Amino acid sequence: MITRKLMCLLLALLYLSPRSESQSASSQQNLDIYKNFIGRWIGYNETLQNGSLKRVPLELLVTEEKDGKSIRVDYTYGRKGDDGFERQTRYIELRPEKAEMILHWKGEEREKFQTDGLEQFAENGLGKFVAQQKPSGNGQKVIYRATFELQPKTFSYVWERSGDGQKYGITGTFSFTRDTGEEAKK
Repeated sequence: MITRKLMCLLLALLYLSPRSESQSASSQQNLDIYKNFIGRWIGYNETLQNGSLKRVPLELLVTEEKDGKSIRVDYTYGRKGDDGFERQTRYIELRPEKAEMILHWKGEEREKFQTDGLEQFAENGLGKFVAQQKPSGNGQKVIYRATFELQPKTFSYVWERSGDGQKYGITGTFSFTRDTGEEAKK
């Protein structure tokens, strides 16, 4: 009798143990790392060109791809009719389990970046992470680094580059506020 109860208890523990692990793994996978990016963002891009600061109005429309593995970011630089008006599309895939970010402009090759802080960012859905692209070894000596920060109403990122991995220079600053509908009426 004791053996039968013990056997039932062991079977119950064996049955429940892997199931709870798989439930927690599945809830981890269901976390949508992209949900706080989704929407329309209004802001600007600042770059240093020929010694002077150039500030261009910029709008982002961020949507999640159907497979849920990446986001599509539609960039609109400037205003329609203005000199420099341009539209581009970039895809961003965040892989916190591998500490990676994959970027590519529509029609171009994918670029892989190693990340720092992406796992914590994924847990919270907000915050800051850094992505860095090491030289490929194919004669490339420049190191690119980007710092991303996402809050409920603001989104910003800064691109930098370095020739030695020690000194970095800013190549572009991007700052946005979430569009609440007021900006769309202008």
